[in-house]
Order: sequence, then structure tokens, then C-alpha cells
Amino acid sequence: MNYRRYWPVGAALLAAGFIVPAYAQESAAPADESAPVEAAPAEAVADPLATDSGAAGAEATGSETGSEAVETSASEDSGSDETASAPRRESLYVYGGIDYAALSTSLSKDSLKNSLGGDDFDSDFYRLRVGTRLLPSIGIEAQFGIKNEDGKSAGKVETSQMYGLYVVPTGNLFRFLEVSAPIGYSHLRLENSNGKVDFDSLSFGLNLEVPVYVNPDSRWPDVRIGGGGTVFYAEREARTYGYHAGVRLDFKI
Repeated sequence: MNYRRYWPVGAALLAAGFIVPAYAQESAAPADESAPVEAAPAEAVADPLATDSGAAGAEATGSETGSEAVETSASEDSGSDETASAPRRESLYVYGGIDYAALSTSLSKDSLKNSLGGDDFDSDFYRLRVGTRLLPSIGIEAQFGIKNEDGKSAGKVETSQMYGLYVVPTGNLFRFLEVSAPIGYSHLRLENSNGKVDFDSLSFGLNLEVPVYVNPDSRWPDVRIGGGGTVFYAEREARTYGYHAGVRLDFKI
């Protein structure tokens, strides 16, 4: 068989066998390269949107949480302010005290001298007092006397009756000394084996008291000790006055 006449055809087919795959490979390559290019923009577009959306959500959540925290803090502050501004109940102070009192009496009127048989007398008694505060610096106080001296000794008389009602302005001196100036009405009866005399008059005095125990938050009574003087009667016909010292208990009700 003569193969020469088929040589050009075989060469052409052989060349086509190399060219066609190479061409197909070159054609496929751009298609493969274009796929990531198309996917990349999609991912690039999707990621920023997702990021922005997440950031916006986080910001919204953070702002909501912050606003809730602010509201909670504000409510707590408001509650604490209300608690702090709640009015505190004021205690009612009622006090009682007992004093030992020494009394001096000087008589100028003859009828009074004849009643007691002399012109100058001494006496002593125990004084009970009970009071309360009408205002922070003003109180009211009742006083009662209990006789001690029997009036049988020379120059002595018995304080058989003593009572009075006083308004008591009170202040503090140097933050630890309480000063009060009671003023009111008193009745005083002095007697001995010769007779008796009565004194009813305006009465006034001065008290100094030092706190020994004071605690506004405790139910135990406050304790004060002190002393002072009281004028029971001061007229031309007679003068009677006394000095006292004792203890006072302030009860909180």
C-alpha cells in the first residue's frame, strides 16, 4: 500500500491532536480564574454588610444595656435619696430628777418673825422634778418638795410644803454644759414649834448640768448631774432662796 499520499493527512491530524487540547486548556483557564473573581466580590460585599449589621446590633444592644443600667442606677439613687430624705421620728423626752436642797430664809416683817420666833432660819429638803420639752430649747417642769429637817433645832424650820410649776428655757455652753433658767410660780410653807408661814410668789433660778451619758439612738435614759440655785420669795418683808445638787434622767418615748 502507498502510505505517502496519506502522510500529509496524518501530520495534520497529529497537529490537531496537540493543538485542540492546548486550546481547550487555554479556554478553560480563564473560566476557572473568573470563578474566584466572581466569588470574591460576593464575599467582599457580604462580609462588610454582615460586619456592619453585627456592629449595629452590638451598638444597639450596648446602648439598650447602658440605658437600662442608667435607669437602674437612677432608680437606685432615687431610692437611696428617698431613704436618706425620709423624715426621722423625733423622740419625746420626759425627764425626772431628784435634788438635795438647802434653804435659807430671812424675815423682816414683825408678824412673820412672831410666827416662827425669829428672823433667820435654815432648812433642807429633797426636791423631785418632772418635765418635758415643749420646744427644742424650752421645757415645762413641775417640782415637789419632801421635808428632811424636822424644824425642832434652834434656827431650823421644816419645809412642810413645796411645789411649783416652771417654764424652763435651756441652752448649751461650750457643747458640754447645759444651762437652764426656770421661771414660774412656787408655793412654800415653813413651820416649827412656834407656827408657820406661807410664801406664794414668782420664782426663778439657774441650773447647770453636765451630761454623763447621752445617746440619742439608745433606749437607755440619758444621765446628767448638776446643781443650781432658786429664789422662792424676794420681797421687803422676807427673802427665801436655796441651793441644790442632784441627778437627772432623760427618758426617750
